[in-house]
Amino acid sequence: MTENIKEALQYAVNLANEKPQTILGQDGKEYFDRNKYSLAELRTKRRPKTLNLSTLNSLVDYLKSDLNSINKKRLMIVVENPTQIIVCEHDDEDLDRNVLVTVEAITPQVNFGRYEAASDFNIILQSKFVDSDDRPTVIEFASALKIENGSEIIDDGISQNCDNQTRCC
Repeated sequence: MTENIKEALQYAVNLANEKPQTILGQDGKEYFDRNKYSLAELRTKRRPKTLNLSTLNSLVDYLKSDLNSINKKRLMIVVENPTQIIVCEHDDEDLDRNVLVTVEAITPQVNFGRYEAASDFNIILQSKFVDSDDRPTVIEFASALKIENGSEIIDDGISQNCDNQTRCC
């Protein structure tokens, strides 16, 4: 029994005295063998966190300001989708791209294909759509509702008028 304990202690001492190894991976990167089962990459790249913006004007201002010497870098601007743009550096030696800036548009939520009350619809038209030549016409059209029982409601999102008509025999 003491022989087993002695062997176990000797094994533990040998493990403690072993020098960690540096291993060259298939990808050409060097890894440090921390504890025989967990490899850590040596010389990992330190990169700044991605800057998150919400308007194109803020992106233009950032690029013009030359913060972080951004104008000295070769940049690529990618339109990911209609509401998102990313700015990244060119590929590094590992063919990785560092994303410097993400612009995610904050767009108003408009639910199409669903019923909206006339007053809510008029408020949405005035607050969430660009003022164009057609907008007043659409507001006027949508605000003049006629109900079959003789009532007429006019609601332009700011004021309401209601005319009730009674018919007699």
